[in-house]
Amino acid sequence: MKTVSVVIPAYNEQRYILRCIDSLLQQTYKKLEIIFIDDGSTDCTRELLKAAAKRHSHIKVFFRNHGGPGAARNYGAKKAKGDILVFVDADMVFDKNYLKTLVAPILKAKTVGTFHTKELVANKENLWARSWCINRMPEGIKESGVYRAILRKTFLDAGGFDPKKGYFDDDLGRLGSATPTGAVCYHNNPETLSEVFKHSMWVGRSLVKAPHTRMRTRLLVVLSLLLLLAALVVAVLVSWLPLLALAVIAVLSWLFISMKRTLPRLAEGHPEYIVTIPILWLFRLLGYYAGAVQQVFRNLW
Repeated sequence: MKTVSVVIPAYNEQRYILRCIDSLLQQTYKKLEIIFIDDGSTDCTRELLKAAAKRHSHIKVFFRNHGGPGAARNYGAKKAKGDILVFVDADMVFDKNYLKTLVAPILKAKTVGTFHTKELVANKENLWARSWCINRMPEGIKESGVYRAILRKTFLDAGGFDPKKGYFDDDLGRLGSATPTGAVCYHNNPETLSEVFKHSMWVGRSLVKAPHTRMRTRLLVVLSLLLLLAALVVAVLVSWLPLLALAVIAVLSWLFISMKRTLPRLAEGHPEYIVTIPILWLFRLLGYYAGAVQQVFRNLW
């Protein structure tokens, strides 16, 4: 049996970190080490991790200045002793057979890496978390460049994750698609509109920074700002109709995007989604745009 090293970056995760640890300690796959990398937390995460490491010898904790999850994962991978690396998040909770199911194809030498196909909402009692999604993984997904488990040698030979990608830094699509498994985990979704907005701002900033989306996103931000400026100039000098038309187009676009996601979800038996999902998607879109604009201007200055 190969040793599995579970590598987990943690930044201000005091709400969820103990549940994450508890679910890992209950795994049926026992030959493992659990590596947490505190990424410069400013809450009680550091203290909670120190206490856990004292109680459990196979929990290892390392501390770094805040550099993002990609850099933290790379650091943890270099410290790991296991043959197989598993990359998960500190706000996740895991089915007791999660690791056993996730690494089974690797142990049988069928593949170098796998991913899970069921990432259910952990905090479904919260309305906004439930509205965000029930399963983060698309129905019937067969391919993914996000490797949850991978041979350590393969990962290190590939150069690890690219921290410059920000939110998208866990993608290893350059290695090809990982193998899907039925491993089940649970993810804590944002619980307030403020959390939704902040998370989306991070995604928006990442769209500007990530090499594969940088130029396209910067161009869209600049063009949209120029369009808004032109509409304001025309509105002031000639008529307010262009600005009104722009607002109508924006609202209709938002309704189309949100309803495309709302209507299929109504089958889950939550009629409140007809209100909450459009509001949630409005905050997501505003967050994406605000983060992208912020990063563009940050680069300029």
